[in-house]
Amino acid sequence: MRILIFLMGLLILAPAAGHAEETTGVTAARAYAYATAPNIKNGAVFVTLINETDQERALSSVKGDVAERIELHDMGMHDGVMQMRKMDAIAIPANSSISLEPTGYHVMLMGLSEPLKVDEHFSLTFTFDDGHEAVVDVVVTKPGQQPNG
Repeated sequence: MRILIFLMGLLILAPAAGHAEETTGVTAARAYAYATAPNIKNGAVFVTLINETDQERALSSVKGDVAERIELHDMGMHDGVMQMRKMDAIAIPANSSISLEPTGYHVMLMGLSEPLKVDEHFSLTFTFDDGHEAVVDVVVTKPGQQPNG
């Protein structure tokens, strides 16, 4: 009888455990970067991250071949001065979203391999705090413009 109860417990838990391993529960929407002039070597990526889980999640790193270095940054007022600083991670509250935008959190591209041109696309790999990765398509727009849709 004990063995039967144990086996029934495994059957009930198995689907839930499998589902938890399949997804981070975080999705990226409307990823974009501004076009850059030929002599500009830095750029930034902006995106909305949507956390559909009951737990806080975090974007811990981003990688790609569009730039020599890619870092998470925050821009804001610090001690009365507008500053940009490197972040170790960007928290995404449970059942919520966070927008990475020009005046706040963003993905900094340093040492661009070539200028970013309007309507071109490139991919970045976002890594989350649990080790899961997501490939994100980034569209290049005119400076000051967000992508359609």
